[in-house]
Amino acid sequence: MPSSAYWRDEHPLGLDGLQGCTIAVSDQVSATTDFQALLEHEVLYEAPRPAICATAVGLQVGGAVLELIAPDGDGPLQDHLIEHGEGIRSTVFRVIDLDRVQNHFADLGITLVPGTAPDSLAIPPEYHMNVLIEFATH
Repeated sequence: MPSSAYWRDEHPLGLDGLQGCTIAVSDQVSATTDFQALLEHEVLYEAPRPAICATAVGLQVGGAVLELIAPDGDGPLQDHLIEHGEGIRSTVFRVIDLDRVQNHFADLGITLVPGTAPDSLAIPPEYHMNVLIEFATH
């Protein structure tokens, strides 16, 4: 298996590890309470996600973040929940440079879309059974 240095420094994506996973939920308060009780997580942040009309709550899980995201009303996330139900919406990989990621996928003929969080990019969900594969630098 290649080393972490290979994935970060030599691989075209410049992968620096798993940043986290985003789970789409209908009731954020209930989901946050359930995850905190089950896994004893503390809330790291609550942040708006205006691009998908949602609010996110981040919970620390080891070296990654479990993000629970719920719609604020009609919009892309609400549409996702209606079509697919609650569950994993995305996996987010930490990278060293978003331009590098974008160039790699452009070479493959894939146009990336905005990710869930600001300053992130994603492979369109139709490429991966409606699960977003996202890339972020922080």
